[in-house]
Amino acid sequence: MEETIHPTSEPSASPMGFSASAGRDLPFNNLVAFLGDSITSSGINNDASNLRDTARGMGFWIPTLTRQAFQTRQDLNFGVSGDNTAGALARIQSVIDCGAGTCVVLIGTNDIGGSISATKANLSAIYSALTDAGILTIAMTILPRTAVGTSAYGWLNTINQWIRKQENNFPCLRVVDASQPFGDPYSLTMSPLPGFTYDGLHPMGIGARYAAQPVADLLLTLRKPQSRQLQTITDHYWPTTNEGGYLNQNPALSGTGGSVSGGVTGQLADHWSITTSQGGGDLSALSIAASKITHPATGMAAQRITYSGNVTGGWQTVIVMNDYGLQYQEHLKAGDKVEFIVELDILAGLPAVSGVVPFFAIDQASTLKSAYGGSVSVSDDWTNSGFRGVIKTPALTLTHALAPGENARCDIWIYFKNVPHTGVSGTIDILSAAVRKIV
Repeated sequence: MEETIHPTSEPSASPMGFSASAGRDLPFNNLVAFLGDSITSSGINNDASNLRDTARGMGFWIPTLTRQAFQTRQDLNFGVSGDNTAGALARIQSVIDCGAGTCVVLIGTNDIGGSISATKANLSAIYSALTDAGILTIAMTILPRTAVGTSAYGWLNTINQWIRKQENNFPCLRVVDASQPFGDPYSLTMSPLPGFTYDGLHPMGIGARYAAQPVADLLLTLRKPQSRQLQTITDHYWPTTNEGGYLNQNPALSGTGGSVSGGVTGQLADHWSITTSQGGGDLSALSIAASKITHPATGMAAQRITYSGNVTGGWQTVIVMNDYGLQYQEHLKAGDKVEFIVELDILAGLPAVSGVVPFFAIDQASTLKSAYGGSVSVSDDWTNSGFRGVIKTPALTLTHALAPGENARCDIWIYFKNVPHTGVSGTIDILSAAVRKIV
């Protein structure tokens, strides 16, 4: 949901909402657009029946790491595979017109070897157009990459040094340098850290997470996270007074009456089920336990899932927690947009895990439409990806009012990486899991 970010009471110097004194950095709303090339566009992987935000895109990680204090939508992703700075400049008006208060600009890797002066001029025009429109512009340096050739290192260093100096040249512009968290500081060829890309350029999930982290850190200085953890179980949907309230049966994860199967032991929140699927792998030597805790940050109930032992992942080797029931569905109608929001706390990394994916699906007229929040490749690796965050699926639009027998389903999938692992362990705390209508 788009939210206005209010500056101080002092007059605004921009018709788009920037405060003259308090915030050249204060965007006029919490929506974030992304302008770039295939590194940006790879954050979306849709097909006819599925909407997928992928964990290989910063458009997934920045909202997740800010706990949705800043949000995005798929139509705010202006990444074009193979594009360069000239192409991005040609598309800049679409970004200005999209309504986002912030734009993350990551472009230039496809310019390498070309005219340095032309690249600088294009970037300067992009920054100028966005900041003149009052849009908080986050200019990212070009990410480290391999296989560019020795002659390209000087080119890349020259452009990145120039980008680092632009913060004082434009109002409403901040520079974020992800070279240190993304690049290998001991590489003489400016390579990314091992495991951060799948081809020397495009990020794996872990690479995208660390490239996004400094952007999220910057944004969190501007707006505190608005926790989606339910403060009261009365925050349910009501057609006249709380249309954004929860629609599923137990988003607060209270109680211990859930169903446990598939080799999982322990206790699960009411109305939820947990099981496993081998999916071409082997979970027989992995101990999996569900338990209820009081989360120290919220003082409220949370669902903990732990695993330890040996595991071999396959094409879909997973632990899956799900709820097949919606409430108040008689009030939903054609055109309503519904999303699934999950708050997670992963204190340390998740060895052997390739991702944690909220999944939401609606069966309408015998056609299953689904949405994935941070879909992953089973070759991804979350070993070093501890974080507390809020993951949202893309919104599903109802084609008609839900009829009796038409099912809605919300799952949380924990995928294991598709190689053998021995002696691994990990812990995931789920603080809330709410299906909500977008209002």
